[in-house]
Amino acid sequence: MANIVNYNSSSKIFDRADETVEFLAEKIRIASEKPYHIALSGGSTPILLFKLLSNNYRDSINWNNIFFYWGDERCVAADSSDSNYGVCKSILLDNINIPTQNIFPIIGNNNPMQEKIRYADIITNNVSPSGKIPSFDLIILGMGDDGHTASIFPNNMQMFNEDVLIKEALHPVSNQMRLSFTPLLINHAKEILFLVTGKNKAVKVNEIFNHSEKAKNYPAYHINPVNGTMLWILDKDAASLLVE
Repeated sequence: MANIVNYNSSSKIFDRADETVEFLAEKIRIASEKPYHIALSGGSTPILLFKLLSNNYRDSINWNNIFFYWGDERCVAADSSDSNYGVCKSILLDNINIPTQNIFPIIGNNNPMQEKIRYADIITNNVSPSGKIPSFDLIILGMGDDGHTASIFPNNMQMFNEDVLIKEALHPVSNQMRLSFTPLLINHAKEILFLVTGKNKAVKVNEIFNHSEKAKNYPAYHINPVNGTMLWILDKDAASLLVE
């Protein structure tokens, strides 16, 4: 495992993608000694985490102390294959002994204008604040091939100026409606963790870590915690262009 210092965070680099999620699963196990509020991400790498937690950590994590939220969600029903919550439910939640009251999904087939208000209220009522903004113990983020994170896309950088917690967003290619944590909410977390794997992410990772002009167009580059910490968890492929 190597470590590279980033512009506003640190990183841990592992040989394989499965090692990245083993690191994260162990972090969750240790944290479960007390109440711990986590916002999950979508994408393929978190599926590795869900499988590992379900298979290897089912009995070693105190699930009574783990509270799950979602950093973004597609506006689809929970039984859709596009639903971040639905994927997590089938792989992880249905296979562990977690209280149902500890699970806070975005209801994707609700009216998005109403759902963003409902979900912001849930977060405000359950997550302790830092100042006036709820502060998650951990927010897990991925990064898309275009440098987006959560559902904050390069064509929607104005979301960094929003003073709300949840905002609607259109996917720039599919025009699919989504709901997303705003940068305001993300940046108030106690810990932000980027989980990024695969060679298809290597160029963007390198540009972000080296402050290239292109990186300034990527939402992931602009995530910067107010008082918390940020850690990039990379596999060797995603970090292949970085020089230690």
